[in-house]
Parts: sequence; structure tokens; C-alpha cells
Amino acid sequence: GGKTSRKTFFPLLNKNLLTPSVFIEKGEKRFSACFSLGYEDYLTFNRFLFQETGLLDQSKRRLRLLGILALGAALIMTVAMLALQLAEPILIFCVCALLLGGVLALCYYPLIFPRQMDRSVRGSYRESGYMEHEMCLEFYDDGIIDRSEEPPAAALWEDVHGFYETQQLFLFLMAYNQAVVIPKNALEDCKAFSEFAERKMQLSEFAKRKQPVS
Repeated sequence: GGKTSRKTFFPLLNKNLLTPSVFIEKGEKRFSACFSLGYEDYLTFNRFLFQETGLLDQSKRRLRLLGILALGAALIMTVAMLALQLAEPILIFCVCALLLGGVLALCYYPLIFPRQMDRSVRGSYRESGYMEHEMCLEFYDDGIIDRSEEPPAAALWEDVHGFYETQQLFLFLMAYNQAVVIPKNALEDCKAFSEFAERKMQLSEFAKRKQPVS
């Protein structure tokens, strides 16, 4: 799954310039949220990241095509062997290998990938620092501040690549597959927050739309 690192949500700063957190604090604070991100929310984010980037669909199509080609090649070789009455061990081995590869390719995403992804995301979650750690985020007119650690990390709205909403989460996508993930139950007024984030996304050169997902 896509990894997020609690310490790398936000871009590093040029020490010779006014830090974004100091600049952002000069504006008005609109919302705040303190929460512990559970595993299910973390898993939801990773699934969403795969879907939003299109990586999952691309990989599924590629693997499905490879599986069909492998099975087709195995069928052609089998017909040729029967027609020519060939029973060479190497040919039989190649047919079996193609059959096995084709079946595995077609079965990978429906049967194998979900368990594999769950194991990967669980490991990533343990390493991320989210377990038993409270996140404290503040949302200002000019950006986001993470006060979970010292010094606080920050991002201007211009640096946010996208804002998205699932049934349980709000997601701000950053560079390098990083994200700010906020459970909806951590906010008092989800509708007002969504409208606020939509307006702020107009400042971003990356984010031009919100895509609700279920």
C-alpha cells in the first residue's frame, strides 16, 4: 500500500525564509482537529490512494492481459502438439508453465492481492507512528499546521495537490504520495469544513476538483 509518514506530511522549509507555520499563524484559525488515526482509517486511505492514482486499475488491466495471453499461448501449443503428435517433455513443461502463469495472473487481484495488501498496510501502519499517537491539526486561512510534534510542521494551501472526501475521511494529498488524513468524527461541522477546503483548493495549482468516493 502507499505509505504515509507522520513526520513527512509537509514540505521541508528554507531556514533563511519565514517558516510557513509562522506565516500561517498570522491568519485566522478556522478549524482544528485532534484524533488518533486508527488502522481502518489508515487502510481506507491506502485503498483510496491506489484508486485515485489509477495505479490499481492499470496494474489489473496489465495482469489480466498477461493472463489471457499466457492461456492463449498454452492453448495454441497444446493444439499444435496434438496435431503434430509431439510429446516432448520440454513442450509439456512450457504448456504447464503457461497454464499456471495464466491462472495465477487472472486470480491474483481477486484472491491474493487483498490479503497481501492488508499485511503490507499493517506493517506500514506500525512503522508510521500513528499507533497510540494523537494528531493535532489546525486549519487556517493560509494553510495547515500539524502541532503533534515540535517544531510544528506546516503546509500552505498552494502546496496541497488535492482534496477528497470518503464516507469516513477527509484527505489532503501532498507530494510524493503523502497525505493529511482527518477522520470526519474529529470535526464538529463536516459540511462547513468541506466547503472551507473546497474554497482553499482554488489556491492550489494542482487541485481543481473534489472527487467523492464511497
